[in-house]
Amino acid sequence: MKFIIRELTKNDLKPGKGFFRTLANLVETKENIYQRRMKIFKKIKVGRGATIKSMSYQKRLKIFKEIKKGHGIVFIAVSQEKETKGQIIGTVKFIRDRKFARGGALAAHLEDLVTRKGYECQGIAKALWSEFLKRARKLGCYKIILDCPREQVPFYRKLGFHEFEICLRLKP
Repeated sequence: MKFIIRELTKNDLKPGKGFFRTLANLVETKENIYQRRMKIFKKIKVGRGATIKSMSYQKRLKIFKEIKKGHGIVFIAVSQEKETKGQIIGTVKFIRDRKFARGGALAAHLEDLVTRKGYECQGIAKALWSEFLKRARKLGCYKIILDCPREQVPFYRKLGFHEFEICLRLKP
């Protein structure tokens, strides 16, 4: 599988590029049926009654700008294969967090590492992780943290992560 890793641009948010189709693989469900995941994903609320399916390009741009403004970076894997050239087939979000308690040191948060359905086990997630790690090292981050479902722990262990303390969640 031929692909390149680069930063997400606003052009990548346009319909047909595959970014949101790739993100659909993040939906938590016990069933591994892509069509059901898409039905669920399209119903997820994204603020004020909108859904992923109905989110306007302007709303997508607003979210993109907020991520950039908040010192976030979204890396994408873009297919270079003839039949899927230009399609986004993987993504990961890098969030920087400056810590008072560490004298201003940076921590990196790994979010939304996902490969599009049908492109798993082809090295895409590992390549995205490699780009993420390169950026964290370049910025001098002292740690990288993430939270994930239990079934994904073995994958992240292969990347060098270990369980540390606990993550809690509250839905406001």
